[in-house]
Amino acid sequence: MMHGTIPAQRVSSSPPPARTDLFGSPHPTEDVRVPIQLTACVSFAEILGLLTYTGGLDIRYADLNDDAFVRETLRFALLVSDHCNIEHSAVRAMAVLDGDSGTAAEFEFVVCLGAAVTRVFGVTA
Repeated sequence: MMHGTIPAQRVSSSPPPARTDLFGSPHPTEDVRVPIQLTACVSFAEILGLLTYTGGLDIRYADLNDDAFVRETLRFALLVSDHCNIEHSAVRAMAVLDGDSGTAAEFEFVVCLGAAVTRVFGVTA
C-alpha cells in the first residue's frame, strides 16, 4: 500500500500546484509520477512470447522458480511491448515449443518457461 500525503490546507477541485505529488514526496529534480493499474487479458502463447522475446529481459533458469520474479517480468514486458510485438512473439514462441523452429537450447528454455507460466498464471498451451 502506498502512503498518501495529507494536505495541511483545504484542497480545492482545481489541479494541484506544479510539482505536488499527492502520493508521496518526489525527488526535487524528478517529474511527479502517480501509479496506475491496468488490466490485460493475455493467453499462454502471449505470455510465453513476451517472456521469451522481449528485449531487455535477462531470465535465467533459476529465476523460473521465483513466482514474483516471473509476474514482475511479465509486467515489464507488457509495458514495453505493443500489440503487434505481442502477437509476433507468441507465434514465434509457440513455433519453438512445437519443435518447428529454433535450436535445442531454445526449445529447452521455452519448455521450462512454459512450465513456469502454467504454474504462476494457471494457463496452458
